[in-house]
Amino acid sequence: MKPRDDGRTGASNGQAAQTAVSRAMHVAAAAPGLAALERFETADGWSLVQTAYSSENAAQDETLFALANGSLGVRGALEEAPSPSDGCFHADAFEQSPIPYHERFTGYADRTDTRVGVARGHAVDILIDGKPLAAYGARIAEFSRTLDLRAGLLLRRTLWQLTDGRRVEVEAERLVSFERPSTLALRFRVRLVDFSGHVSLRSGLRAAAAAAEASSDPRINARKSSGLPIVHVARAEAASGLVQSVRDGAALVGVAQAHRVGNSVVVETDGAADVFSADLSPGGAIDLEKFVAYVVEEGAAQQDVLSQACALAGSAQREGFQALAKAQHAAFAHFWDAAQLDIADEPALAFAIRFNLFHIFQSTGRVPGHSTAAKGLTGEGYEGHYFWDTEAYILPVLALTAPELARTMLRYRIEKLDRARAHARGMGHRTGALFPWRTIAGDECSAHYPTGSAQYHINAAIAFALELYVDASGDTSLLDQGGAELLFETARIWLQVGHFNPARGGGFTIHEVTGPDEYTGLVNNNCYTNKMARRHLRQASNLARQWAQTRPQAFASLASRIGLSHEEVETWRRAADAMVIPTRPRAG
Repeated sequence: MKPRDDGRTGASNGQAAQTAVSRAMHVAAAAPGLAALERFETADGWSLVQTAYSSENAAQDETLFALANGSLGVRGALEEAPSPSDGCFHADAFEQSPIPYHERFTGYADRTDTRVGVARGHAVDILIDGKPLAAYGARIAEFSRTLDLRAGLLLRRTLWQLTDGRRVEVEAERLVSFERPSTLALRFRVRLVDFSGHVSLRSGLRAAAAAAEASSDPRINARKSSGLPIVHVARAEAASGLVQSVRDGAALVGVAQAHRVGNSVVVETDGAADVFSADLSPGGAIDLEKFVAYVVEEGAAQQDVLSQACALAGSAQREGFQALAKAQHAAFAHFWDAAQLDIADEPALAFAIRFNLFHIFQSTGRVPGHSTAAKGLTGEGYEGHYFWDTEAYILPVLALTAPELARTMLRYRIEKLDRARAHARGMGHRTGALFPWRTIAGDECSAHYPTGSAQYHINAAIAFALELYVDASGDTSLLDQGGAELLFETARIWLQVGHFNPARGGGFTIHEVTGPDEYTGLVNNNCYTNKMARRHLRQASNLARQWAQTRPQAFASLASRIGLSHEEVETWRRAADAMVIPTRPRAG
């Protein structure tokens, strides 16, 4: 979800649909592309089906089969088999730490944000006569796993064979609810195929392991800790849970679980875990429904956070898995009504696009303060940061398929406008706003200026997304709710980073910036940057002129508040018209 392309140009108003569709194709072909899906079956065009378990590809498969709802992400690991790459991630659960420099300079990023794993709620250990499966040398004899794109469900069947030949069948269904943000639900069934025994299911909340080691690969984050510390454990009447501390205690993560089981099952407690047991004969089974809720709050008491999580888990338990699954199917049906597509004679490509649309839809933030991270909520990649790719690649797709999500993404940028202003001042700009290259909380998190803050085209990508959303949705109210202010404040930066160059016949040139390819840093007149700056300046001057004529009071109020003059607006137009666009004569 973080492709690079140095050949993009902005769309005019009449090109919104065509641009969004072409970018949808580009995003779908990015990661995972067709090659990553070749190991799987896609018989009905709507399900990713795995028929053989691969320990070699387990980590990648956990990503491909991950579920999310914009607030909570759960990797696709097996409930009963611990995995070192398993994890759950919450959009509000991120650490902040200072960035060390041997020599610090004005404008350098002070700290970085890093999304970290929260307690894993999908863990269910299986014990046969008091011993875990591993004690019997269990191996997978049969395996099937299905990601249903229409229903938003992960389904699995695993046949475990013990060393003495006895077999245990596991059937599991999982969803991360759209109806109930930050809620995970699963239905879990264990059957003794050909023997009698005492079966126990130990359902708990498993603390996250250490973050991935630091690496020269920018997709891998730096080590943050051995996992979020558990600071409180408690049990309510129908739920149990724990509290974890994040950002040195500035925020707390409450995680709670509740269950549904049959009347013949014996229920016991083991700390924050619940144990469900039954004596089974050959062919007998034990069924469990599990509901896990996550709450992240700043400045709240431990008991209050845990009480909220317990209440949410208990409410989901009373609703039941089947009702949540029905609501999940309805949510995806609504999305696919707007995102349906078919490609004649290219079923594999059509499925790849649907698959990527599925992950984009489920990974996008649905509540204020969130956008879409480079790796969604599927893992630690890129530290959970939001990049300009969100507006340039992902938002155009959502503007046509799920405009309410595109609006949420733009609201995130509007809410972070003051942080962008602060970043601009740190970079030496007296007015305007400059959005960071990578961030969660709104401040620049890149310690490498040439490939970070020097990418001034970020501002233009956000302006492009704003115009495309308004054009595609017809929703002009966002301009009144901070969109116009964002557009004007970001446009102001171009007159400070560029200049009318006498050496280029008075042409407007932009020096010492980095284009979107990120490999050629600090260049003069990057073609993409200059084209996007020209588009941005025209967009801002057009809206300013329009508002001055049709909404003079609203424009005068905004201009007065940010100190925007008529002369500055007119200079935007002159700079856009005089923008130098470098070309290679032989290439046209």
